Amino acid sequence: NFLVCGEQAAYGLDILPEKYFKMSSHYYHHLEKIKSFSDIHDKILKFAVQCPDEKTDYFVQLFKDNLSQYSGVTSSGHGDIDIIQPDIHKANGLKELGDILGIKLSEMCAFGDGGNDLEMLREVGDGVAMKNVVPALLEVANHVTDT
Repeated sequence: NFLVCGEQAAYGLDILPEKYFKMSSHYYHHLEKIKSFSDIHDKILKFAVQCPDEKTDYFVQLFKDNLSQYSGVTSSGHGDIDIIQPDIHKANGLKELGDILGIKLSEMCAFGDGGNDLEMLREVGDGVAMKNVVPALLEVANHVTDT
């Protein structure tokens, strides 16, 4: 299963399982069913892929091997994979917000529980990882909390 995510909405083909749409609507508040990808008239920002949890690492590596010159590939775990613009990640978003609010990344605290939080925890002044995360997050976190 996968969604195409744009500035205005996220889009999924209407042939995808209803259960997938219902679950996805918790994360994508403007989720639209479409008949064809040609129905999308939006600036595309990412592709959100869902795969079996036990195959997440396999697909992340497959996408990295084949798409790294075009995109960044990350996973929040549990079978969820994001294919995004290169070097666009949560740390960049926090930096932009900090610029608006007059707060440096070094003055921020962030909590992370998935591989897509790696850059964010690495860049903030106080990065906190959940105990049950991927090892890479534990290596960069300043603190580790419970699960």
